[in-house]
Amino acid sequence: MTYALVQGVLFKDPESRTSRSGNPFTMATIRAKDGDAFVFWKVFCFSESQQGELGRLRAGDALACQGSFRAEIYVPPGAEPRVSLTMTADQVLALKQPPKQRKPKESDAGQGDGYSRSGAPNRPAPVEQPAPRPQRAPGDLDRYDPGPADRDLDDTIPF
Repeated sequence: MTYALVQGVLFKDPESRTSRSGNPFTMATIRAKDGDAFVFWKVFCFSESQQGELGRLRAGDALACQGSFRAEIYVPPGAEPRVSLTMTADQVLALKQPPKQRKPKESDAGQGDGYSRSGAPNRPAPVEQPAPRPQRAPGDLDRYDPGPADRDLDDTIPF
């Protein structure tokens, strides 16, 4: 069995179906770029979790699928032979994840309006800014003045 990792965009919305044996599955078509051309993959998902991941995506959404694949040649009536690429996906990953729902913390209770219980506005504590660095004049780089800790050294080499 051959495994592949395919990245592309959904060509159309995924479809949920039921097999003849009664097992649910989800089918999708992925358009993947191959140089200057596009390659279309039929992707089937049988795992419930992967069906849910694939089912929440819509046409145009970017995704990556990993699983076993088959490449077969078929000849449509009145046309030249083509390659059919089919994947049974073990993993489906949406490349743009949906925003996570933020659960309010217990400490956030009553702070949603921007005011504390006392009525004073809730503001973050001020951040202490570092002291500005002293500016040097253009001629200052020519002479070396050792600091107080370096005055007892026997040379004036700055390194």
